[in-house]
Formats: sequence, C-alpha cells, structure tokens
Amino acid sequence: ISWGTESNFEASGGMPPNHISMLLSVAAFVMLAMAEHTKQPLRLVFIGIATVFGSLMVLTFSRGGTAILLGGAGRLYGGRRKPSAKTIVAIVAVALVGLVIYYGTREITGGKVVDRYGEGGTSNRLEIATQGWAIFEQNPVFGVGTSNFREAITESEFGRVTGAHNELVRAAAEHGILGLLTLVGFAASSFMTALKRVEQHRGKRSMRVVLLVFAVASIEAAAERSCHA
Repeated sequence: ISWGTESNFEASGGMPPNHISMLLSVAAFVMLAMAEHTKQPLRLVFIGIATVFGSLMVLTFSRGGTAILLGGAGRLYGGRRKPSAKTIVAIVAVALVGLVIYYGTREITGGKVVDRYGEGGTSNRLEIATQGWAIFEQNPVFGVGTSNFREAITESEFGRVTGAHNELVRAAAEHGILGLLTLVGFAASSFMTALKRVEQHRGKRSMRVVLLVFAVASIEAAAERSCHA
C-alpha cells in the first residue's frame, strides 16, 4: 500500500474509504458497547476486536469515521450523571485503545497518518456545499432532478464533477424545497423520538441518540460513496 495524505482506496480494498471508515466506526463502537455489558475475559476480547476495527478505520485515512466514533463514545460515557467505577475503567480502556491505534497506525504508515489527521480544511467540502446550495437557490421548487447533482455542479463555479459530500445539500439541490423539508423533518422527528423518556427503558436515551447519530452519519457516508461511483 502506498501511503499518502489522502483517503486511501488501497487500504479500503478498492471501496470508497469514507464509506468503509463509517462502517468500521460503527463496528468498533458496537464492540465497545458490548464490552460494557460482559465480564472478563470476554470483555478483553471485545476491546481487542474494537482495537482492530479502529485501526483499520484509521488506515482508510478518512477522518469522518474517527470523528463519529469519538463523538459516540463521548456521548455514551459522558452522558451519565453518576459515573461508576465501571465507567471509569471503560474510559481508561478506550483511552488505551486510542493510544494503541495511534502508535500502531503511525508505525505502519511511516507517520503519514499523523500528517493526514493534522491537515486543516475540509477537502473542498465547504466550497462544494456552497455551490450546492446555490444550485438549490436557482432551482428551489423541483431541484435539478435525481442524480443530476454531479452534472449541475460541473456547470457551476466549482467547474468539476463531484458528488455533494452532504446529503442535506444533495436533497435540496436535486429535489428542491420538498426534498429538503422531508429530510429535515425526518431527522428532527427521529431525534425527538430518541430523546423521549421511556419508563421501561430508563437510562437508554444516550444509546438511542448515539445509534441515531450513526444512522444519520451513514446517510452522509452513502452520499460520499456516490461521489466515487
């Protein structure tokens, strides 16, 4: 594998790195969550698997999965009002997993992964989103039609073929105001439902919110994947 400072198709087996990174972040999170509800030595097995998934995720050089995984873990462990000794141990374990992943992937890539994660900017995503919104403003009612974003942005100031990298922008540009409101309404109602306190599932709101964040992020990953189709 040739290591650079961009998303790596070789490390992701020729598949879109953004999408694979997202899937691996979900897998790593599930392993961490399962480790919390098991006893030794099975807990160590789950943590070990999470370390492997996390390392593979980082090696795709797509930073989205890492951001989502860290956010999910933070919400899962930080959303508790009364941290127990078990939670503290879990946080320490996650920190150790992070260190193993950091040093391991740094050695494998000859330090390139550090350069990648140290990069600023959003890889033209802000400019793409701006141009995508401009396309929506020019076609606010019906949009430019399903799967026509790539062609439409080529004719814009951006001047290159690319996907939206953002499902909200894509829905607005391709489907107009109806598509935009539908997506926003779906996301808003989903989060409102997840945040409701359910007596028979007390204390599970954090997990519901985290899983919903993963679900929403997976939509974005699908939008990323369409960019490379």
